[in-house]
Amino acid sequence: MKELADKIALVTGAGSGIGRATAQALAGAGATVVATDCDAGAAAETAAIIQAGGLTAYGIEMDVSKPPQVRQVASQVLATLGCPGVLVNNAGISVGGLFLDSSEEAWDRIISINLMGVVHCCRAFLPAMVEQARPAHIVNVSSLLGFTGMRGVSAYCTTKFGVLGFSESLR
Repeated sequence: MKELADKIALVTGAGSGIGRATAQALAGAGATVVATDCDAGAAAETAAIIQAGGLTAYGIEMDVSKPPQVRQVASQVLATLGCPGVLVNNAGISVGGLFLDSSEEAWDRIISINLMGVVHCCRAFLPAMVEQARPAHIVNVSSLLGFTGMRGVSAYCTTKFGVLGFSESLR
C-alpha cells in the first residue's frame, strides 16, 4: 500500500517505542491514526504528539489481552471512523529468565499479550477489512527472536515464533 491518504491505520502498543514511532510515521504518510495502548494516557500522548504536527490521530485505551475490550474498540472504530486500511499489531512485553525460573503467571501474561493479542485484533478487524474489498494490510510485529531460540528468553521466543507462524499462515 503506497498511498495512505484517506486511510485509517490502527496501531497497538502505540503508547511508546516502536508503536509510537510507527503511528507517527503512518500519520506523516497521510493516514488517520488510531493509537491504542493499555495505558490510556500513553495512547492519548501519542495522539497529541501527532496532532501537534497538524495531523489526525486518536488515542484509545485497549488491552489486547482482553478480547471483549478489543471487540468493543473495533466496534467503536468501525462505527465512527470506518475500516482500517492498515492494522499494526505491535503491542508486546518481554519476560526474561530461564525456563525453570519463569512462573506460570508470567507465561500466561506474555502469551496473552504478545501472541493472543495479535489473534484477538485480527479476529476483531479482519472480517471488516476483507468485506470492504479494498487493499488493506495487517502488520504483525515479531522479532529476530521469532526465528531463533535463545537462552534466558524462552517465553518471549515462544510468543514471537507463534506470531511469525500465525502471520505466515494468515497470509
